[in-house]
Amino acid sequence: MEDGLNGRDAYVTNLIADTHSFDMGEIIGDRSWYDFAKVTGTLAKKAREADSYKAWYAGDGFRFQYSSLAFWSVLFDEYHGIDVLLIQAILNLILITVGIFYLSRHAFSMTPAASAAASVISASSTFYLTIFFAGHVGSLMYGALIPALLYLVLAKDDANLDIKHKPIFGGLIVGAIAFSYPHPLAILGLPLLVYWLSSLESFRSRVTVIRSAIERNPRILYITILVFALVVMIALTGLWYVTEGYRLRQDGQYRAWSFTHCWLIVPLFLGLIPSPMEGSIFVGSILGKTAYLVFILLSSLIAGILLVSYFKTKTLKNSGFFLIFGLFWIVAYFVFRYFIVDSYYLYKFLYIHQFIFVIGIVGYVFHTKSRAIKLLCATIILANFGSDLYMAYGIYRRPYNQNAERYTSLLQLDRTLLQKSFVELTGGDGVSVRQTLKAHGVETIRDPRFADYFIVPSGRESDITGAQFTETVAEIGGLAIKRAIAKNYLMIRTWFDPERFSADPVLKNTVFRWMGHRKNDNLGIYVIRPSSADEMRDNYLRICFQKGPSAEGAINMVVSAAGKEVLSKFTLDGGGVYCKWIPSKRVVSAEQPLVIRSGAKGNSLLPHDDRVLLYRVFAVGWSDRIYDDRAMTFFNATEDIVKDNPKKAEDGFTPSVALHLGQGWEAYENFGGEHFRWAGRSTELLLTGGNNDGVANVVLDLEPGPSHGSSPLKLEVLDKDGSLVFTSTTITGRNTVMLPLNYRKQQTSVYTLRTKSDNLPISGDPRVLNYRVFSLVLCNVYSCG
Repeated sequence: MEDGLNGRDAYVTNLIADTHSFDMGEIIGDRSWYDFAKVTGTLAKKAREADSYKAWYAGDGFRFQYSSLAFWSVLFDEYHGIDVLLIQAILNLILITVGIFYLSRHAFSMTPAASAAASVISASSTFYLTIFFAGHVGSLMYGALIPALLYLVLAKDDANLDIKHKPIFGGLIVGAIAFSYPHPLAILGLPLLVYWLSSLESFRSRVTVIRSAIERNPRILYITILVFALVVMIALTGLWYVTEGYRLRQDGQYRAWSFTHCWLIVPLFLGLIPSPMEGSIFVGSILGKTAYLVFILLSSLIAGILLVSYFKTKTLKNSGFFLIFGLFWIVAYFVFRYFIVDSYYLYKFLYIHQFIFVIGIVGYVFHTKSRAIKLLCATIILANFGSDLYMAYGIYRRPYNQNAERYTSLLQLDRTLLQKSFVELTGGDGVSVRQTLKAHGVETIRDPRFADYFIVPSGRESDITGAQFTETVAEIGGLAIKRAIAKNYLMIRTWFDPERFSADPVLKNTVFRWMGHRKNDNLGIYVIRPSSADEMRDNYLRICFQKGPSAEGAINMVVSAAGKEVLSKFTLDGGGVYCKWIPSKRVVSAEQPLVIRSGAKGNSLLPHDDRVLLYRVFAVGWSDRIYDDRAMTFFNATEDIVKDNPKKAEDGFTPSVALHLGQGWEAYENFGGEHFRWAGRSTELLLTGGNNDGVANVVLDLEPGPSHGSSPLKLEVLDKDGSLVFTSTTITGRNTVMLPLNYRKQQTSVYTLRTKSDNLPISGDPRVLNYRVFSLVLCNVYSCG
């Protein structure tokens, strides 16, 4: 959406003709993001090759998407804001509705009622209407024009259409499509040409001659089949080669609408459930396994009935077109699904000509006497309207629609202040704020690295760096203007937006960002206005991680300076939280940005999520020490397996040293009335404080787990240098083990627990469960019972 508005601005301000002041960061909307994409090698091909505004906004077949918005801006004297985009989108919906009505009425000779039903259902179909809710400018333009082109081709004997004007109108429409959204014409053009040829008397007569020749000499048929098969094989081989880039892109980065690669696309295409959209719960992802299977089977049955109804549409004028288009569509679906593969283009393929199926099915329903078919279609229509209302309500409830006045309230502030600010708001909020201010002549900073102030949500953390700002300059309408930190401000750039989940058992309400694989396996950390190494007061940069559900096995992580100098290497294993502390002097002296990546490949999570969630990053911040208080909140819950010694009061045992969990433990859980934590390949125990050096006796109540294997369990303890300091006796069944651990005065002593385990995988659980610990108790020799 914002790219379309920036393109509109380029036309309105005549930047299209300017080839000297090109700024790719300005086009993308964030120079730091452009820099991050260059450093990580994830810059899109268009961004790499474009060298002017003209090349970006007027150099391909999509130029009318931008210039049309500029037209409305000039017409309504509204040069900023998003109103013109909404005006054009609504006009496109009106045009597709009117176009389908006339197409149905005059090209297919449907009744006025049937034509009206086909037009309204096509435009309001949830799967199609999603493009309106998502602001797809080009798709809406194509949808507005293509019914008119079909009408010109198919309505040959319409008395209202002068045959002399057909080429003129047809050329104008094809030209408009060619420079706004041309690719779908390749899908529709071939079946339309075949149907047009089949309607010509001369073509049919030639087919009759060929058929007679085959009857006289059957070998002609065999030769024709062989030649046809050879041509198809050559075509498919060439197609496989040509479409390789699309397949690599699907495999190499997140592509929206990966739900097209699972059976959920069936109910989505039918509009039985709302499309996945930001800020709303996607119904398909929360279904249980049994409910999912039943729902998919029911949806597939409905789809089969509708497909049969479509191909049985033989009572309409030009009904042969439905048969030819349907067959070509099935072949094209095969090409998109298995050759192109790219889920976003597959999604576009599915919705862009959906209206043709709607017309054919409506035509059949209005002629059939089957009440069951009519009732089924009525139910589907109601489901679509319900989905539309759900999606519309979700958009209505978004902050920038509920509290639009809060954006204009920013204009009450000093304009100089706003012009020196960077809008640090994600999604539609950021677009709305920038466009609202621009509409009133206020251009905000595009590069956060040079901003004096930041516009952020009021009263809550907005990213994984937490609350960094200390001075609030102004607060109005739920937004706050924060003064930029003079030194060492941490800024994150990556692919997925910040998230938080209050029910998360480990992170609770902590903000985190998911990392995917391939191109999405990159997170950049910028240190804005870094101090010199000698000036740093904090000793470390802390970064916390947790392996995600897409990971299979251990993940080898690397933190580097701009993808060059390696600052840290470590391994993420198990589902526990892992934090890494990098010396701050190395961080501020390193080339920017710090880049985090793993190089691992993740598994698909369909149907529950269309992303690959390899690992997540959170709690990025400066720290004065390793195992700081912020990190310890992730390792230790309020109620946990570390227990108070019940005998210490009566025995006078009051240790000055404290026992804590370190890294590697799975989440604290409850099963069968027992509370415990699972341990995988390795876990940590920490001893802190202590008035003097000494030895702490730590008693574990533990039990071997299913990943350990058949060999006896022996627990090994290593110190921070990796030296083995203790090995337990053989543990069978649930038992207790006492670990004698040395600690140093007023220091943190870190010990690693491990076992010589088979680390067996468990069906239905991605974790390694070598043993579980029910309690950890710190005691002396006399108070351990």
